[in-house]
Amino acid sequence: MLDEMASDFILNSLPSSYDQFVMNFNMNGWVKTVSELHNMLKTAEMNIPSRTNQVLMIQSAGVKKPKPKNQGYKGKCKKKVTVAAKSATNTNKKVAKAPPPPPEERQCFKCNKMGHWMRNCPEHLAELAKRKANGEGSSQGA
Repeated sequence: MLDEMASDFILNSLPSSYDQFVMNFNMNGWVKTVSELHNMLKTAEMNIPSRTNQVLMIQSAGVKKPKPKNQGYKGKCKKKVTVAAKSATNTNKKVAKAPPPPPEERQCFKCNKMGHWMRNCPEHLAELAKRKANGEGSSQGA
């Protein structure tokens, strides 16, 4: 009775790679001693393929670089920085894009009128509708 209980404990503690062995052991109704079970497990271990190609999944959130301390300003108290100091600190920084002009200063490339862009141009939209009605593609032409 002790050998059966010990073999049950051993079989239940095996990893999932031994599932086939455990199923065969239970289906055949073998009653083995602990040493016989150990020998059988060693033999079965040689037949189990080893999985060495394990892959770790890493969440790609990008590389976080530490923020450089702005040497020109300290807290709310703004210091004036000389032109030489500004050029020394800004050599490695990217130049920020200028914000888009306000609607009054926008010029259309299609009709050269101020106040809208080409995507909102009445002439361009009418031309696109005409092309669509004729069955042509909606490619933009100048």
